[in-house]
Amino acid sequence: MIFNEINILLIILTVIFNLIIFFYLKKFERIINIYDVADNDRKIHKKSMPLLGGFIIFSNIIFIFILNIIQQKYLNIELPSIILNPINIILATSIFVIGVYDDKADISANFRLLIIAVIVLSFLIIKDEFLITSINISFIDKSIEFHSFSLIFTSFCIIIFLNAFNMYDGIDLQNGIYSFGLFSYLFYKGIEPLFSILIMIGIFNFLILNFNKKLFMGDSGTTLLSIIFSLILISSYNNGQIEHADEILLLMLIPGLEIIRLFITRIVNKKNPFFPDRDHLHHYLIASTSNIRSNAILVINIFFPIILSYIYSIYTCLIIGITLYSLTLYYFKYYKKNKYRANE
Repeated sequence: MIFNEINILLIILTVIFNLIIFFYLKKFERIINIYDVADNDRKIHKKSMPLLGGFIIFSNIIFIFILNIIQQKYLNIELPSIILNPINIILATSIFVIGVYDDKADISANFRLLIIAVIVLSFLIIKDEFLITSINISFIDKSIEFHSFSLIFTSFCIIIFLNAFNMYDGIDLQNGIYSFGLFSYLFYKGIEPLFSILIMIGIFNFLILNFNKKLFMGDSGTTLLSIIFSLILISSYNNGQIEHADEILLLMLIPGLEIIRLFITRIVNKKNPFFPDRDHLHHYLIASTSNIRSNAILVINIFFPIILSYIYSIYTCLIIGITLYSLTLYYFKYYKKNKYRANE
């Protein structure tokens, strides 16, 4: 049972912890001293903003981890979450530190990719239970087996998702809402339900502060959240809580389509596929409408096909999701722009 006395106490303590962060944010800002500096070029914000979102999420994870240790020692009760395994915490911390360093020093995309690849490969060699050895697709009868390629395939999936998740963070609330929605989905499915509630409290804290333009998520936050989702989704798939791989694809569809489109476009234009630009869907949305409406459109694009998957097949919902994304991109990138020029 999720809402027993012990778990409710954990929830209350996590809420209190986040209230402390909320009210003492300025002190944390001065201590951490990492900012996203406005450049009047690619970035759309007008002033430098503290990159504290990742620190909020990481602080919550460490706080939950400490609560779990105390709970184990004195009550002999363990909070059921694969994330709280010490080796998994080390992985999350390593990825978080890379994100912090990127936020602070703005390291090259290639170097960042290399370091993350080494960390992920090392982790998967140690924790081979996270290897994806085969994938079951809902509309194909036969499983696809990877055998000796499992390590490479799993590493590729994690690294691509880390990059896609990182790219899906360009306007206020965008990544926070997506993360909150994914954890809500996990909670609904009964996957890591207590951990999902606890971490959603931290994400909600971030969303309030981000809405009030107090901070940004930063690479530290996007990389940390993406590695957490990767571990949870792979574990859930391997243990049968998620039956088909295309269900995971549906959850990641919009960030996945974005990274595929951007990579192809950049390569065609002879640019570094990891080099940032203003060709993201969220850039076209925010140029045409308000932040709230932009996020509402993104939410519809992501979660409408997921909701429909309870009525229709995953294959049908993937087609709907791809179509919806394509129409949205076309409207705001081409039609809206041409309409604006015609009215000038």
